[in-house]
Amino acid sequence: MIFIDSFGVTEVVILLITILCGLFYWAFIAPLNYWGRKGVPNIPGTLIFGNLWDAITLKGAIGEIYADLYFKLKGKRYGGFVKFHKPGIIVRDPELIKNVLLRDFTHFHDNDVQMHPKLDPLMARNIFVVPGENWKKIRSGVTPAFTAQKIKTIFPLITENCDRLKVYFREMIEKSGEKGWEIEMKDMAARFMTENVSSCAFGLQTDAIRNPDNEFRQMGKQLLEPTPMKALVQLIIMVQPTLSRILRLKFFSTDITDFFRRLVKDVLSKREETGTTRNDFLQMLTQLCKQGKLGLIEEEKEKQSEGGDILSGTKLDDIAAQAVGFFTDGFETSSSLFGFTIFEMAHNPDMQQRLREEVFSAMERHGGHLTYEGIQEMEYMEMVVQETLRLYPPVLSFTRICTKRYQLPPHDEGDDSEKGGVWIEEGMPVVIPVYGLHRDPIHYPDPEVFDPERFTEEGKKERHRFVHLPIGEGPRICIGIRFGLAQTKSAIATVLANYEVLPSERTNKPIKIDPNNFLFTSKDKLWVRFRHLKQ
Repeated sequence: MIFIDSFGVTEVVILLITILCGLFYWAFIAPLNYWGRKGVPNIPGTLIFGNLWDAITLKGAIGEIYADLYFKLKGKRYGGFVKFHKPGIIVRDPELIKNVLLRDFTHFHDNDVQMHPKLDPLMARNIFVVPGENWKKIRSGVTPAFTAQKIKTIFPLITENCDRLKVYFREMIEKSGEKGWEIEMKDMAARFMTENVSSCAFGLQTDAIRNPDNEFRQMGKQLLEPTPMKALVQLIIMVQPTLSRILRLKFFSTDITDFFRRLVKDVLSKREETGTTRNDFLQMLTQLCKQGKLGLIEEEKEKQSEGGDILSGTKLDDIAAQAVGFFTDGFETSSSLFGFTIFEMAHNPDMQQRLREEVFSAMERHGGHLTYEGIQEMEYMEMVVQETLRLYPPVLSFTRICTKRYQLPPHDEGDDSEKGGVWIEEGMPVVIPVYGLHRDPIHYPDPEVFDPERFTEEGKKERHRFVHLPIGEGPRICIGIRFGLAQTKSAIATVLANYEVLPSERTNKPIKIDPNNFLFTSKDKLWVRFRHLKQ
């Protein structure tokens, strides 16, 4: 009252409006001019949303938007953009990308995704999300599960599921007549990967190949199939973590969290009751949890109070978090790669035949069977898979957060002076535009053409290693890449060794990206036809 009497109501209102205008300018207008003031090339953004308006309105996937910025900054090593109200850097130069991901990793240690363990307990413990010392601890613990020897040990489980896939295809083709069996490949690939991952990770036979309504498959759909609302929630989580916490948004819904908690608890309880063990991912996670190598450092006291019980509290969440991460990575990335590879083989019959002959040759060298060693020997298979990953990278872009102040060199390509670059401040997002790099004709002539010859040994030597980044690079590279490639190549080999794949008139080319998903997902269905091989 004394304040109002001294200044008057009008003066107070004016003061409040001035303060609000100042805050608005500081929060939303000043960031738009941030890079201009520093002399850094940038693409003008819009008020409040910065350069991400098209992502908010779902006119394009966020990776496509970053690719558009990449091409608009042609001739520059890097450029500035604004992520809502926050300035960020998009890196174009392969050598600078190498510095960010590998050489100067200590300055860009963490992914730019922040989740609170109390709000989203499984996602917050996921190895992709956890920052700093927690990431080091969990990464070192989980790494032994993905060695070549470990994958070789579980490879018989993969071939068992490939045999089920082969039998299912044969039955469906026999029912379909001369024209062959027409199937939507995205869904078929997802069903196979659901069955294989559930077997290799949890020791469960889900029958997802034959039963698309299986509970595991439904969880996969709920987790990753795109919808506008899910796209908006995921976008806010990735680009506005503070707002996502205020709105209490979660990457994993309560249904998904409860499903994986219950699944892990039921499987481990049954194993304890029967005294059985299984050489799978879940068993290894259990051992890591008992050894204290899996949890968040700040929760150690809480874990001590829980005693040795791994089937409740934060210990259960530690196991379930990595289990759902394994399921997500193994299911979505591999099913995408499997589906798109078969789709491209349908439209490139000469490549299909060459790959089939390589599969036959490798199987013949190994007693007529599909083996882990045989898969590793398939050079053309590797070329086909890598070209598929180039054209359809599962992750269109990824963002590191600057964890220690860092100076960039001058922004113009060809400027070799050591001084004159800009400082990246701690907390600033740094974007690696994977989709832009993969579609840049400077690195890949005729980038829209599917051409496995780009990945011959000679072809790879002709370009910078850090322009092919479908699963990342450096210490934070996808930890499950060996497993993912083993199961995907096995599925491709099984299909092509037994069946001919042909294009369908129902599928549109070129493939368009669904903006409702932060991963590369086709907007249209991938229809193909299968027939028995002509003897």
